[in-house]
Amino acid sequence: MDPGTALAVVQVSTKALSALWKYYADVKGAKEEFHYLTNELQSLHDVMEKLLELLQKPPTVSKIPITTSLTTTITQSMLDIKALEEKLDPGTGAKVMKRFGKRALEWPFAKNEVDEWVQKLQRVKGTVNVALNIDQTSLLLGVDANVTQLRHGQDAIEQERLLSKLPVAGDAKFDSYHRQHEPTCTSGTRVELLQQLEDWIQHHQRPIFWLSGMAGTGKSTISRTLAAMFQAQKTLGGSFFFSRGSGEANTAVNFVGTLVQQMASLSPHLKQYICEAISEHGEALRQGLRNQWKEFLIEPLQKLSVKNLPPVNIVIDALDECGSDQEIRLLLQLLVEAVDLKAINLAIFVTSRPEIPIRYGFKEMPQIMHHDLDLRDIPRETVEQDIITFLKHQFVGLSRQLGLHDWPSERDIHGLAQKADCLFIYAATAFRFLSDEDWNPSERLSEILRIESDNESATAQLDDMYKQVLRHSLVRKGRHETDIKKSCERFKQVVGPIVLLFNELGVSELAQLLSLPIGTIELCLNSLYSVLDVPTVVGNSIRLLHPSFHDFLVSEDRCQDKRFWIHQSLVHSRLAERCLETLSSALPRNAGQLSTPGSSPQEAQPDALIINLPKHVRYACRYWVDHLVHTEAEDRVSVGLCDSGKVHDFFLKDFLHWFEAMSLLGQTPDVVRMITKLLSILKYKEHPVLYEIVQDARRFSLENRGVIEQAPLQAYTSALVFSPAQSLIRQCYSSAMPDWLVRLPDVERKWSNCVQTLEIPGVWNVSISFSPDGLYLASTSGKNIILWDTTTGAILNTMGGQENYGPEVTFLPDGHLVSCYSGKGTIRLWDPLTGVLRRMLDESGKISIRLYDWTVGLAHRLDTNYQYSSDDEYFGFVIALSSENMVALSLEDAEGRIEVHNLAKNSRKTLSGQSGGLVKALVFSANGDILVSGFHDGTLWMWQVTSGSQAFIGVCSLGLNEIAISPDGKRIAVSGGSFIQLWDLPVEEFSYDTLDVTQVESLEKVEQIYFSPNGKQTASFSHNSRNVQIHNPGTGALVHVLSEPTGFLKNIKYSPDGAMLTSANVYGAIRLWNAHRGIEHRLLDTGGSESYSRISLAFSHDAKRLCSCVYNGLTRVWDTKTGQMICELASDSDPGGSLISWSHDNNMLATSSLKNVQIWVIPSGELLAKIEYGDQYISNLFPTTFAPNGKFLAYGTEDCIMIFDLDTKKSSTRMDYTSFAFSLNELAISSDNEYVAAAYDEISVSHIYIWNVKSTQRVAVVKDIGSPSYIHEMSFSPDGLYLETNHGYIPTQAPSVVSERVHGFSPWAICGWWEGWEDPMVGT
Repeated sequence: MDPGTALAVVQVSTKALSALWKYYADVKGAKEEFHYLTNELQSLHDVMEKLLELLQKPPTVSKIPITTSLTTTITQSMLDIKALEEKLDPGTGAKVMKRFGKRALEWPFAKNEVDEWVQKLQRVKGTVNVALNIDQTSLLLGVDANVTQLRHGQDAIEQERLLSKLPVAGDAKFDSYHRQHEPTCTSGTRVELLQQLEDWIQHHQRPIFWLSGMAGTGKSTISRTLAAMFQAQKTLGGSFFFSRGSGEANTAVNFVGTLVQQMASLSPHLKQYICEAISEHGEALRQGLRNQWKEFLIEPLQKLSVKNLPPVNIVIDALDECGSDQEIRLLLQLLVEAVDLKAINLAIFVTSRPEIPIRYGFKEMPQIMHHDLDLRDIPRETVEQDIITFLKHQFVGLSRQLGLHDWPSERDIHGLAQKADCLFIYAATAFRFLSDEDWNPSERLSEILRIESDNESATAQLDDMYKQVLRHSLVRKGRHETDIKKSCERFKQVVGPIVLLFNELGVSELAQLLSLPIGTIELCLNSLYSVLDVPTVVGNSIRLLHPSFHDFLVSEDRCQDKRFWIHQSLVHSRLAERCLETLSSALPRNAGQLSTPGSSPQEAQPDALIINLPKHVRYACRYWVDHLVHTEAEDRVSVGLCDSGKVHDFFLKDFLHWFEAMSLLGQTPDVVRMITKLLSILKYKEHPVLYEIVQDARRFSLENRGVIEQAPLQAYTSALVFSPAQSLIRQCYSSAMPDWLVRLPDVERKWSNCVQTLEIPGVWNVSISFSPDGLYLASTSGKNIILWDTTTGAILNTMGGQENYGPEVTFLPDGHLVSCYSGKGTIRLWDPLTGVLRRMLDESGKISIRLYDWTVGLAHRLDTNYQYSSDDEYFGFVIALSSENMVALSLEDAEGRIEVHNLAKNSRKTLSGQSGGLVKALVFSANGDILVSGFHDGTLWMWQVTSGSQAFIGVCSLGLNEIAISPDGKRIAVSGGSFIQLWDLPVEEFSYDTLDVTQVESLEKVEQIYFSPNGKQTASFSHNSRNVQIHNPGTGALVHVLSEPTGFLKNIKYSPDGAMLTSANVYGAIRLWNAHRGIEHRLLDTGGSESYSRISLAFSHDAKRLCSCVYNGLTRVWDTKTGQMICELASDSDPGGSLISWSHDNNMLATSSLKNVQIWVIPSGELLAKIEYGDQYISNLFPTTFAPNGKFLAYGTEDCIMIFDLDTKKSSTRMDYTSFAFSLNELAISSDNEYVAAAYDEISVSHIYIWNVKSTQRVAVVKDIGSPSYIHEMSFSPDGLYLETNHGYIPTQAPSVVSERVHGFSPWAICGWWEGWEDPMVGT
């Protein structure tokens, strides 16, 4: 290496040191950072001078091993130190501040920036020292050992490089920079507890110690004390302090990497084994925690000899602040595996609140493995004495500083200790509150001691303390009410976000994120030093002094004063909005100033990242979706989660910039997870345009995340160029495509249904299964089971490995995973997330069906009678168990036919029509409606089981072994070769063999036609047909054909919401159909076999119930969701059948026959009232209808409309009509309960009469409403201006008043004329 390079480093470091010392006299608030950085730079300067001295010696004297790595490192260090010098230049990097009352240079670095600079300098120094050590060793030994020493030096550099790959939460270590001022136990406190812990440490009889206690009891202080003691004894293996407000330490994502990196320093051998594991199993860095734990810690530890290491201790604090219950369960299981190792004497100390998931996790552990202690079990007098000791120690310094003698008194200290109620955080907060120099501490102490709490909760005293702090800060006596209001608003505006941020920010970054002046932030925080750690150095983060302050502010019950209470949803919505605005205004293209489209994130310019992606922008990138998710549904639209809102604009304008930024930040895997989370709170029906572009962005991300992770600028090149032509993201960002592409490649028209391909190189998959919630997929790999994250495609866990044969796997409804090893007939029950084996059953290897009861751990064998000859090329079956415990078998044969057997009804049907050769795989959806089939040639088809209709999914070109379907029936996973593919099911694209009515002359005449409630569908049928045809009235296209397999149709009916259609055939068989998808939902088991001439059907207004009545008077009420009968009405109606109507609250229904009208209470089936027609001759069934207010019922007779009072149970009002009416078809009552309308049929035309209920006067008549059919559906519009009928909308006023169509009503024309507008309708 040229000595000039080393000389340049020496010279530039000298200049940087000179620049640093200019700050010594002026900077008051950053002395520690100053010395920290100066000492490290001086140390590097000295090392480089020594290196320069050796480089200038003759080669025979110096044996410095010059490697490319060393040369590159030193050259880079020169550039880094130059950047440091520029940063220190007052003319460019420094500012002027007046915080301490005089002009002074402002320290230009945040704490985290100092850490980064020191780490850079340490890396360079370490590399150079390795080279110097090699040189000195070689000279001392007097041998030419350069080659060996060079290898050692290179190995050391390589080990550091490999360890740097581990995901680490630097702030989580107990001795991290930002925790350096956090206290340990005060001398003389916790004496008995610490002695108990020391006894546990010495014996390790139970290797895990769990210390639990409520918030504020001093758990973290005990953890820090113990960790410091272990470190002094050189037995600390590692520490991890979870923290709710830290983006790195509030989840388990970085847990394994942080501990492994610390454990590597215990032994050179262990470091070597860990580095070898990282090198060999680097893919585990992107997998789940269990795989990381196994590869990077358990297996390296197993290679150690017991003699290699002394006892090792690990400290884990605040486990309850870890992200989720599932992560907590997993971590506890990982700890059990570690302490069970024989290669190391390991002990683990854990603290947490006594939350249920943690209690359950320890309960699952063998009792011999853990020792538990609840701080509440320590005698109260012991804790109070400790708090007294703590307060006395604290007040000694304060009273001396303030010049107060004999203050506070012994009595006051004991009073404070009693009020603390065993909570150390109360004592600590009270002391900080009294330490405020702007207030008289004696007066404040008196106020605290005078407070009497009227609450008996465990946190009552602490809550009163927090309220006292806030009142003094915000609503002090003597302040004007207007000032108090402004202070409280500013408090919520500033402290609300601080409390709910997912990662801490400094004052400047918070001001930028919230778009507030820094002065506003500082003004708010200046009086809150008792509860917040407010930084004195610019750039350091604002922190809560204790998480109990967060719990207090967000609980309306604890806070009580609404001036202080933080409404979480409103704050999250504001933060989400500000994050989106930040991304919209601050994200540039090529934020890292990469030189080429193929440049990696590591090639980004550090200065460019600091300028283009400052801390508040990074925060917005990572957490904007989380804030949206934590916003209540009713507040999301105001944030912009809607068509044409801010979220929509983000995907139209800033999505690719964000994707690039996430790659530069190393957060590419989170892109898919965030978009999927966003989709989970979106509803297509409410915001279809936004939903479609977010869905397209998800597909874009899944398809291109790999290439963008490696080269961020590929987001604008290959990712766009190779996306389908109809991709919305491609269309939105077409202008961003590279200009040098003269001709774009041919691409697919739209995204394939294949969503993801999961690869396990060199291994053939055998079996796959979705978890009940669809979040996970289990597959087999050789003799192992792999658990996948279906959102990101990451491997979460690997289980098994004990057998010589690959297992079959399936998820159970409770989320456990069953594996069956065919070679030995062994059944295992796994907890998939923790990898724990719960039970194991041994069965014989006979061919049979086993029904497994996971609640008791027993397997019941169901022997089969299937026979096959040795000439069969292939034989197999698919088994499906319905929720009603019916077993359905699907046979497979070489001709591509599929037989579906319903064992409960002893029925069978054959599905055919597609031949892809041999049937390789079959799977039913959770509700049994859909069957997905996979053929030998890779083709995938889906079937609607009831109708036999089918739709093409796609072709799996990777080979096909097995298929699994997600619980919601929207996705499938296909295993083939060493791959797994995830496909979306085209549920809206069923194809039918039924021909369009317009193309066939021989089809029957359509006799009945019904509009769906929203007018977007028509359903029609004829009485000598088995098919219901559903058309789009706008285009005339045939949408669906619903086939009734067992008899001609008699009646159909839409549900009020239009989602369902019910049909009944001549034998009383009633089916519920999904009207949108055209598939059968339920078959109602009527048990009928005789033919009926009339069948009446009526949905309740909420569509949850259906009433059916057949000709013989048999009336039943059904649950439309389950298909179960709710009740059977004991009707004495004439066998001519009945007409049905429901009350608006869905709790009553009326049936009218030729003899009477009966009113029933639902669901009990009790007869409420019976209205007899008496001697009156009734030739037709007449309709009934309930008033919206539930007070009366209108029913028809031969010559009038009657009103029946439901309170008095008497018919009181009569409304006559003229004799020309032939048949009464429909009744309707207005929403204000004042008008009743009746539709009559006279030969080929219909008429409508409208009466005022109170006066019984007829107010309108609409005559001669013509063909093609009579009125059989009619209801008032909410405002009473129109009648909605199967003939369209009919005004209830004179036609001249109505000049335009009303939005939301059917556009079909009305034939008829109006007369007799005798009285204007009220409210019209």
